[in-house]
Amino acid sequence: MKKPDSIKEVDAQIRPLYKQKKYRAIIPLLEKLMKLQPAKSEHYHNRGYCYHELGDYVQAVIDLDRAIDLDPKDIDNYKTRAEVYFDMDKLTLAIADYSKVIKAEPKNYRMFNNRGMAYNALGDFKSAKRDFLNSLRVNPKNDTAWSNLGMVYAETGKWRKAMRCLNEAVSLGGKERINYVNRGYYYQCRHNFKKALADYDKAVEVAPHEYDALGNRATLLSEAGHLQEALRDVNKVLRHCPDNSIAHWHRAEIRLKLGQYKKADHDIEKWFQLNGKGLSNWRFEIRNE
Repeated sequence: MKKPDSIKEVDAQIRPLYKQKKYRAIIPLLEKLMKLQPAKSEHYHNRGYCYHELGDYVQAVIDLDRAIDLDPKDIDNYKTRAEVYFDMDKLTLAIADYSKVIKAEPKNYRMFNNRGMAYNALGDFKSAKRDFLNSLRVNPKNDTAWSNLGMVYAETGKWRKAMRCLNEAVSLGGKERINYVNRGYYYQCRHNFKKALADYDKAVEVAPHEYDALGNRATLLSEAGHLQEALRDVNKVLRHCPDNSIAHWHRAEIRLKLGQYKKADHDIEKWFQLNGKGLSNWRFEIRNE
């Protein structure tokens, strides 16, 4: 009979898997640790983290709830659960967990920034602005907070303040695609096609397969009538991520403008499949509104 693995042996197996982001392979090893140490909250936290990375948000919350039951003083449990709630669009719950972390760690600039993002997503721009400013008070070189603050100012029509913040974000974090995407969006809103395109080009250069870079550039190109170039960008997204429903919808819009009606129908059908309903059901609902 094989001798059961020790805690030390299982830990040694897990460590390289985290570096390789092999989360599915980590889960059964964590379950071995749970059997060896059933009251240790860290194992439930780590499995919840893995489920989050795998997109199984419900199971992630179940594990993180268990971790908190076992050790309600471990702030890392609330940090991770807040991120899961944010990705589930349960923003009020995310804010509650971010607030617990901030109370325990009042100089955690990342948590101020993340709570600000949740407030921003809820349309509470005043609270979002306060959190981004607090993040910058703790760490004035946080390019993410500068970028997010700039977007809040843009959303509320304070264009000069937005421009200053977005420029600061790019200056501090020139290797972060989102800073170029956000400034590009600002220029797009201000109808400056040339500068918007330059920033989207830079974002694509930094992250060639990310939808926020390629998708925004495709939207800009489509609005300017450069339909083939826009189609090229959306095709790149779908080659890298074929189940991106937003990209399918976007490609359908471009194909309709190009007169490619059958291909557009295929993308629309795919969009509805990915969002859990068939096109025929949608048409039935429209007729019966």
